[in-house]
Amino acid sequence: MSIPYGLVRVTGGEHAGKLGYYDNEEGDGAVVYLEGAELLSGDYVIVPFPHLEQVELTSLGVERFKREHPALAKAAGIE
Repeated sequence: MSIPYGLVRVTGGEHAGKLGYYDNEEGDGAVVYLEGAELLSGDYVIVPFPHLEQVELTSLGVERFKREHPALAKAAGIE
């Protein structure tokens, strides 16, 4: 897998659309601590590698804004 450890977005499956921290591999998937979990000490999920994409740190705030304020983001033209 070519995605480095760090912030990721889950693009498919049960957790699609969620942000998390990719910390390790297990079998054919990535160990991902989802947003809101206690970082690296809470519950994690195994996500197939094709369902992950790297998130640039600078875009994390934009993604959170879009999720928390979808109508305002849409009105502002933030897709």
